[in-house]
Amino acid sequence: MPLLSGRLSEQTLPQVLGRILSLGRSGALKISHGSVIRQLFIEKGKMIRYAASNLMTESLSEHLKQLGRFDQEQVRRATSSKQANELLSAALLRLGFLDAESHESLVREMIEKIVVGADRWEDAAYEYREGQLPFTPPGDSGLPVPVAILGLVRHASDLEKLRRTLGEGNLRVRINPAPPLALEQVPLDPAEGFLVSRADGTLTAREIAMMSPLAPEETDRALCGLILAGILKLDGAESEPGTPAVPQPVEAETAAKPERRPRPATPGASRPAGPVEEVLQRFAALEGQNFYQVLGVLQVASESEIRHAYYSLAKRLHPDKFAEEETKNRAEKLFAAITEAYATLSKPENRKEYDLVLQPVAAKGGSESSAAELARQNFLHGKAHLEKNEMTKALSFFEHAVEQDPGREEYRRHLALLQSRNPRHRKEAEQNFLRAIELNPTFAENYAQLGLLYRKMGQIERGDEYLQKALSWDPTNDTALQALHTGDPRKGILKGIFGN
Repeated sequence: MPLLSGRLSEQTLPQVLGRILSLGRSGALKISHGSVIRQLFIEKGKMIRYAASNLMTESLSEHLKQLGRFDQEQVRRATSSKQANELLSAALLRLGFLDAESHESLVREMIEKIVVGADRWEDAAYEYREGQLPFTPPGDSGLPVPVAILGLVRHASDLEKLRRTLGEGNLRVRINPAPPLALEQVPLDPAEGFLVSRADGTLTAREIAMMSPLAPEETDRALCGLILAGILKLDGAESEPGTPAVPQPVEAETAAKPERRPRPATPGASRPAGPVEEVLQRFAALEGQNFYQVLGVLQVASESEIRHAYYSLAKRLHPDKFAEEETKNRAEKLFAAITEAYATLSKPENRKEYDLVLQPVAAKGGSESSAAELARQNFLHGKAHLEKNEMTKALSFFEHAVEQDPGREEYRRHLALLQSRNPRHRKEAEQNFLRAIELNPTFAENYAQLGLLYRKMGQIERGDEYLQKALSWDPTNDTALQALHTGDPRKGILKGIFGN
């Protein structure tokens, strides 16, 4: 009796693979449409070791012909000398007609071709039967199931079926502490990488969608892929990934309209007539405001109140909502300040640190001796020394600025840029760039500079990943464009659909 069975009209192939991944059992997935059969042989739910099809166009010989690598005599000899439970590709490897790298690429390309073909069927019967694989594939050849899922979801046409993975959207999303594949082995695209960085277990899927600067469809697509691939988890979800999540009661704090809290008196604090007026009023009041004032909450506000304030502002005032250039520019600066405030106040350790800075400000009436003002002065002195090429002095001033006001993205960025010039300080530079990105995740130059830093550290692939992230935020970013001018090095007949 099959472990799973059904039709692709009810569940997409990525959802079926997500369920197999969660089961963690070896077996064969058979997908049939009329007389055409495609099969995926999966090891422990995690790795597609081999794929087969009864279509001649999807045979190994035909694939070798398409690649211009078919040798009839070699195929004949390999076929005649095949051992028990040996694949034709493995026989070609054993006889020396393929080297290990070519064999690995060939197996993966065949799997990709058959997986993509099966995914194109809008309706087909499927069943997954548990059992030992009928052969012993050499080496580690194959396609990881999480990578296959992500590749299929990125190109899926039926997003509505995939959205069932998110259920009602009221479950909190966090990184899977025991993912089926190490995160560094998964080729995430910029949207997926951004969402992974935000999945700290404090936000629901609905809340992440509200705060995401990405398009709603792009956000939902990436969330579904990451959950089905076992990289992210929905806390409290009883159903397997790929099946509709069990509806959960909405928490009172989420369902109820948040109580309007008194706001500190600021110029023009009356309720604005609309989003444009609100942007202009809030932008005019930004200078001199602390993070609580930027979000419009009291310093004693709970985590829930801070979170709701941020989501509300992000939904109303996102820069993409404004077409007029001046308003859009002000909205971008305002949104950066709102994001910086939330990034600091939403994390208890950062908020505690920030509150310590606020205490002397309140005690001294906002005088120039306050920590924030001292930090600003140190930062300006650092910039002055930097312009004079006095690097050591500039570094010292930037370090003091960050110590006195750790929640300022601008200070972190300048410190990281200077540290990245010295090989001994590159690790500190990495941490400061990452913190700057956390404080302002929409500023493309931080991703680009971190990408260059990783390249200097010998982490070429990771560097290229961050350079691509920079372009996802700003396609005109000169730093990233110049660094990546050599083009896309990815190979394969499917042009990287599965991240390679």
